[in-house]
Amino acid sequence: MILFPAFEPGFALFLAVFALFGLLLGAMHFSALAWNVRLLTHGRRLAPAFALPLLRLALVGGGFAFAASHGAGALLACLAGLLAARAMALRIAAVPP
Repeated sequence: MILFPAFEPGFALFLAVFALFGLLLGAMHFSALAWNVRLLTHGRRLAPAFALPLLRLALVGGGFAFAASHGAGALLACLAGLLAARAMALRIAAVPP
């Protein structure tokens, strides 16, 4: 009998770890986005406001590349965590999705 990876005992833990990793990535991304908005609206120096999106992109891109190196399940779990962080950020900001 061939067992699929989804039925291995540690696979759920593996996915949970990458979902939490995605949640952490999303929390850092959306907090940096809020910081960037504050810099653009209230800041006097614009250089950090234009450099911060590059840092956010590198952070999320590197995190997704790390997750993708562990397989499609890890990548999808990381994406689910990032989307959960987005939902929480929208709820905190009181903006309807």
